Amino acid sequence: MTSASAINDLIPVHCYLHRVFPSGAYNETAKRLVRDRLFQPRKDCDPFFLICPVDWDAQESVADRNWRMQLQGWTMFHPVMNFFDEYDDKQEALSFFVDILKDWWSNYSDDPDDVLTTRMPSSYAWYDMAVGFRTLIIAFFLNRIKFFELDAASDDLLVVQQCAAKHLRHLANRRVFSLNNHGFFQIHGLMMLLREVQVQNAEEYWQYGLRRMEELVASQFDELGVHVEHSPHYHFYSFITLEAVVETGLYDQSKLIKERKQVASAARKWLVDGENRPYCVGDSILTQQDGFEAGAAGDGVAVGKFVVGDFSASGYLIARSQWSENSGNTSTLFLMGMYNSKAHKHRDCLSFEWICRGQRIVVDGGKYGYKSDKWRNYALSYKAHNSIDIGDFDILKVKPYGSCLERPITHLNGVIEFTGELSYPALGHRRTLISHPDCWVVVVDQVWSKRRRYMSRYHHFSPDLALKSLVESSISLSVKELGDEIYVELFNSDRVPSVYLGSEQYMQGFVSEKDYKISEALAIEEGPTNTVSWKPISIISRSSQKSEEAASEFLRLYSHQLSAREVEEIKARCTLNEPLIDRVPHYTFLDGHLPGWPVGERTVRIYHKGLPVNAHLRVLKKAVGRRNKLMVQLPGATDRSKGYLDFQRYSWGGQYNRNVLTLSDPTITSDNDLSLGWFQGSPGVFGVDAAEAMIREVLRVGNILEKDVVIFGSSGGGFAALKLAERFDAAQVIAINPQIFLYNYTKSYFNRMLKSVYPGFEENDFINKFKDRIVVSEKSFFRTGKTFIFQNRCDEKHMKRHLGPLLKKVGNGLAVVESENALDLNMDSVIYYDDAERGHSPPSNSETMALLRRIDCLSMVG
Repeated sequence: MTSASAINDLIPVHCYLHRVFPSGAYNETAKRLVRDRLFQPRKDCDPFFLICPVDWDAQESVADRNWRMQLQGWTMFHPVMNFFDEYDDKQEALSFFVDILKDWWSNYSDDPDDVLTTRMPSSYAWYDMAVGFRTLIIAFFLNRIKFFELDAASDDLLVVQQCAAKHLRHLANRRVFSLNNHGFFQIHGLMMLLREVQVQNAEEYWQYGLRRMEELVASQFDELGVHVEHSPHYHFYSFITLEAVVETGLYDQSKLIKERKQVASAARKWLVDGENRPYCVGDSILTQQDGFEAGAAGDGVAVGKFVVGDFSASGYLIARSQWSENSGNTSTLFLMGMYNSKAHKHRDCLSFEWICRGQRIVVDGGKYGYKSDKWRNYALSYKAHNSIDIGDFDILKVKPYGSCLERPITHLNGVIEFTGELSYPALGHRRTLISHPDCWVVVVDQVWSKRRRYMSRYHHFSPDLALKSLVESSISLSVKELGDEIYVELFNSDRVPSVYLGSEQYMQGFVSEKDYKISEALAIEEGPTNTVSWKPISIISRSSQKSEEAASEFLRLYSHQLSAREVEEIKARCTLNEPLIDRVPHYTFLDGHLPGWPVGERTVRIYHKGLPVNAHLRVLKKAVGRRNKLMVQLPGATDRSKGYLDFQRYSWGGQYNRNVLTLSDPTITSDNDLSLGWFQGSPGVFGVDAAEAMIREVLRVGNILEKDVVIFGSSGGGFAALKLAERFDAAQVIAINPQIFLYNYTKSYFNRMLKSVYPGFEENDFINKFKDRIVVSEKSFFRTGKTFIFQNRCDEKHMKRHLGPLLKKVGNGLAVVESENALDLNMDSVIYYDDAERGHSPPSNSETMALLRRIDCLSMVG
């Protein structure tokens, strides 16, 4: 070892392992930082001005662990160190340092030399990282005092030396040594301080430090050069630390450190996407990295247009475009299966990220930060990652497994297969990704358990993506501003998936791509499924054509591993996200708000208190010189052989001189066999209220007045129209052969609805509790807008069981019009017609138009 007294050169500031910013960055603030003694360790923190005596345990900031650690680590000197060598008043900066050191020393000088803390201590005074920071800062100022020959009072210098000696004794104690990235700061602090002070047992300390640094490097970077703390971002952070350590020359005699630095340097290019941003598993954030060489021909295994980095022994698998590909057009697929310790580890085993031709699509939750709050808890949880939550199983409470990934498999046409498996006595999870990274990814999960558990699977998408449509388990996303579409198809889910965007109620739909910054982003949850065995499959593709290609390729490779039902389901839905109506675009809006009023046809879905409402909307060219008008059409009985969504009469829209909204009954879903639901919805959400929400949203975006609305339906749709009359005072309402008292309708239909929508209710109890939902009341009549009922006198059941009782209740106020009589448009009316052939069945198109012309021959029907 070289004598410390003979070393008086100026050590570069970055060798002290703190955050490095160019010295010129402080031109405007340097004097303020020193004179005002400002402490602001992060941008999200309020400025804190240090006045001695300092509350070193920071009782007022007890929840912010990072802030407290940085206070004890004296990181208020990190910016000062950066500009110190050019600062015009070094004595002033030195006084700041000495005052802080003496104040701290007055509190902790009598502490034992072997204080050992937990990861979340009550005091951070002897926390490993804080001690490492402090020691390096002390070494820096001792180096600058000597090099610049600064004046320091003998008493002050004695205190500095005593403090330095205590830190040496502490760090030379094996008991306090941390075999993780914090250990770098501990051991390098020890070595840098040895360089500046004279101690009797310096050689013993030196050899101890060298052996520990070798141990650290070997434990932090494996034989493939991968940093083992589960975070690509921390690979770069730790490599910069290692690089600065090596640059000091203090470890030149170690062959292991030199070799491990070389492979760690080479691994960096694999841990970033085409824009040199780390994959966001573990404590990673999306910050561009530099200072390393790009890959070249021969790096990795070539597979068509891609190269594969096999770090399966470490816990990472990466496939990316050839190194020569333009950075903005690079595709990458990244799978993580690493668990070595709890350091920077999230519940993200077998999570993955996919970037397709430069666009981030499937993304992980990110780091957030170390502030103990709900966002940090979210970032650590299963919910923030692209993996599976298996009930009450917590991966962080079991023994680390190292890597759970298998060697990659390559197929023809550039198709790549990544697989990883977690296997425990009571449960297991095997994930396979089959991908053509430029086009699509198929995700196959097999989960099993010895007992029934609730299982959920999550997919998270970039904040750049917006939801375009959600139809059953087919989801369409669009790339904001670009308009490109991403298709997601989910198989083997026993329920319609939940889609979240920034929901604090369910704590889902967020990513953190920068420190302490939360962004809203779409998240899909499948489940929870209560089972012992589950095999959800998803296809994520860049276009509908590519989704067909993905499904076909997947079936070619894996149909032998699927059941006949699974194969048929995938074949049947090979074209992803088909529109609700052929060649009519579909849009889903989670927040219940329609964004605009485009001319033409589309189907839309909004959610009212969680109940989905589907509608076909036909928008005419905006009227010039007159108001927009709206026709609302409601369905009666649905032919279930054609599906559960039923936009009855939507094709009639072109015959009306107005915009047309055609609703499907939200009561009728793929989960039941109802053909008639009367807009009952669910016990918690009345479907008529949901229909009202959709209509009012259309009125809002179309700038339509309520008095310019006509609501029309027949049979069960007529019932819904009359119930909506209670909610729209000025609208005109037309009902043909409506049900009015649902319990008087055919018992088999009524009881089927009762059993499906209101399970557990006996008929009498149901009628008493929900009578307002199943009976048309007087509020449907005598409004500002008029109500018209067309009734076929040949429909005897409805004449006797529905219209008859209604007329007894409100008959005195209704005009009863025979077919040959003129109609008084100023009164609510019952208009009879005779059609023995059709009975209760609704009139034909031409007959219906004829009836409607009797009410409004000029403005409603063309």
